[in-house]
Amino acid sequence: MGSNRKRTLIEYALVIVGSLILVISAYLAVSYDVPRDSYTKWLGFVISTLGGFAIIIKESRRYWHTKRFWIFLGGVFLLHAMGFWIFLRQVQFRWGFASFLVIFLFEVPLLTKLVGWLQRHLGKSQRFT
Repeated sequence: MGSNRKRTLIEYALVIVGSLILVISAYLAVSYDVPRDSYTKWLGFVISTLGGFAIIIKESRRYWHTKRFWIFLGGVFLLHAMGFWIFLRQVQFRWGFASFLVIFLFEVPLLTKLVGWLQRHLGKSQRFT
């Protein structure tokens, strides 16, 4: 089996697993009568996280091969998730998903600046290598 075909199969498997998780989560939310506010918050978190980190990963393509980049991005993701967890537990969203658009508009440029700052401060010889 060629590497392209193997990669395609892995990508399809990831899409199927992600879809199953989404369907099971939706079923459980309805079955256990989860408040609308709660699943709106978490669905917004998932969508904004996927969108924001997809932009960061796409724009940082030249660093994909380096371990340090992925460790750094994992650390940023943990900070992002903890911050959102604290924020979502304390705040009631009156605007629904539009609230996440406002957060997204501030967070993505901030994350992009953070990646750029790290690149500049690592020095030319150590840029994510």
